[in-house]
Amino acid sequence: MIVAAVTGAVAGSGCSALIISLIHRQLRQNAGPEPYLPLIFGLFIVAYYVLSSYSEYILLSLSQQELCRLRLRFSQRVMELPLKRIEEIGGPDLMASLTNDVEKIANSLRQIPTIFLSGSMILGAGLYVAWLSWTLCLITIVLLSVGVYLYRLPLYKLSLLQRYWIRLRDGWDDLFRHFHALTHGTKELLIHRNRREKFFDLCLRETCFQLRDDAIRGKTIQNLFFRIGDTLYLIVLGLMLFIIVPWLKIENDILLGYVMAGLFIMAPLGSLLNFGPNFGEAVVALDKLKALGVPLKEKEKRSDQSEMRFAADTGPVALIRLEGVTYHYQREIDDDKFRLGPINLEIREGETTFIVGGNGSGKTTLLKILCGLYTPEEGKIFWLGEEVTGENCETYRQFFSVVFSDFYLFDNLFGLESPSRDNETLKYLQRLHLDRKVTIEDGKLSTVDLSQGQRKRLALLTAYLEDRPVYIFDEWAADQDPVFKGVFYRELLPELKEQGKTLLVITHDDTWYDTADRIIKLRDGQLAEGAARTDT
Repeated sequence: MIVAAVTGAVAGSGCSALIISLIHRQLRQNAGPEPYLPLIFGLFIVAYYVLSSYSEYILLSLSQQELCRLRLRFSQRVMELPLKRIEEIGGPDLMASLTNDVEKIANSLRQIPTIFLSGSMILGAGLYVAWLSWTLCLITIVLLSVGVYLYRLPLYKLSLLQRYWIRLRDGWDDLFRHFHALTHGTKELLIHRNRREKFFDLCLRETCFQLRDDAIRGKTIQNLFFRIGDTLYLIVLGLMLFIIVPWLKIENDILLGYVMAGLFIMAPLGSLLNFGPNFGEAVVALDKLKALGVPLKEKEKRSDQSEMRFAADTGPVALIRLEGVTYHYQREIDDDKFRLGPINLEIREGETTFIVGGNGSGKTTLLKILCGLYTPEEGKIFWLGEEVTGENCETYRQFFSVVFSDFYLFDNLFGLESPSRDNETLKYLQRLHLDRKVTIEDGKLSTVDLSQGQRKRLALLTAYLEDRPVYIFDEWAADQDPVFKGVFYRELLPELKEQGKTLLVITHDDTWYDTADRIIKLRDGQLAEGAARTDT
C-alpha cells in the first residue's frame, strides 16, 4: 500500500502537474522556442504511464486479494452459523448473498485503483493552480464544495437511489427462490401444464419484470447524477471564466494555465464525484449480509477449551445423557410453535436404539440435538459425564457419523481420501452392491448420478469410512428394496454393533423392531420408552 501510494502520488500529482506546466509553457504567447520541451514532455508521459500502471497493478492486486478473502470469509462464516439459523435463512437467500452480494462488494473494490489515481491527478492539478494563483484556487475549492453539497443533497438525504437498490436486492431473493423451485420442481412443472404456466406468469415473469423496471429507474437516476458529476466542474469553470475572472482581472497567462488544469481534471473529478453512487449497491449488499447474521469481520481463531475424548468400555457411565432438554420449532402443519421435551434420556455405548413416532413428533429434531447440530433451549447434554458446552460442542460433533433423510452426497471423499483406504473402500462398494456402478480414484467418486437408494448407500459408505463411535441413520432404509432392507437390519447394523459402535436409527418399519436393543417412541414431542431385545 505504501509503494502504491508513493508511485500513484508521483504519477498523479507530480507528473500531471509538470505535464500541465509544460503545456502551459508551450502555449504562452511570450514564450520563445524551446527545443528541449518535446523531449521533457515525452519523458514525463513515459514516467506517468509507468508509475501509474505500476500503482494501479499494486492496488488491483490488493483489491483482488481482499475480494478473495471476502469470498472465503463469507463462506467460512456461513459454515460456522448454527444449523437452525442456516435453515431459517434458506438456500436461495444464501445463494443470492454468495453470488449477488459478494459480487456487488467486489465491484466496489475494483474501483479503488481508479479512485486513488484520480485523486492524485486532481491533487497535482490543484497544486499547480495554487502555484499560479492562490485566489483562483481558493475560489474554485469553495465553488466545488458548494456544488458537491448540492449534488449529494438529493442523492443521500432523499435516498433516491437507495430505495431502488433495496428493491432490486429483495427482488433477487425472490428470483433465486423461483430458480430454486424451477430446478427442484421440474418434474412437477412438466407434468402439470396449468401449474407450469401459472408459475411462469405469476412468479418468474412478474419478478423479472419488476427487476427490469427497478433496474431501469435506478440506473437512470444514477446516470443522471453521473452526468451532473461530469458537468459540475464545467459549471464551476464557466462561473470562474465569465463572472469571477473579469471581476478579479486575472492575467491571461495565469488564466490559460488555470483552464488547462481544469480541462485536465474533468474526467478524474467525475470519477471521484460518482464514487458514492457506485458504492450504493455495495452498501445494500453489506446491509443484507448483516441482516442474515453473517459477520464479515475477522474472527479470532480459538481451539476448544475442553478436549473431549472417547473411551471404550465406559462402564456405568452413560455415553450420552440428556437432562431436561427442550427445544421449540415451527411445524409446517400449523402456525404454533412445537415443543420438544423436556427430554431425559441415556444412550449407552454399543446399544442399538430405534427412535419411532409419527410424522412431526420430533424424531429428527431429537437426533440433531443428540449430535450437537441444535443447541437445547433448556437442559443439558453430557458426553461420558462431561457437559457439552459452546466451547467443546465442535469436538463433540466429531464423535458422530450421520446419514440424514435429506442428506447431501459429495462427489469427493473430503477428509477421507487416502491410498491406504482403497482396499477398504472397494470392500464396502462390493458389500453395498455398488462396485459395478461406482469407482473411486484419488478420493473422488466416479459418479453420483444414481437412484436415491443407491445414493444413500454411497452416503453409508462415507459413514463407514469415517469410523466414529456413534452412527445415526434417519430413515436410511426407506428408499431401499426389500432385499437390501434385510441386509441393512440383519447384517450391517449387527456388524457395526459388534465393532462397538452405538447406533441410533429412525424408522417407521416395525418389521425390524426385533433387531433393536431399545425402542424410544416420541409422541407430540414427549418421550415414551419401551424395550425390545434381539433375544425376545
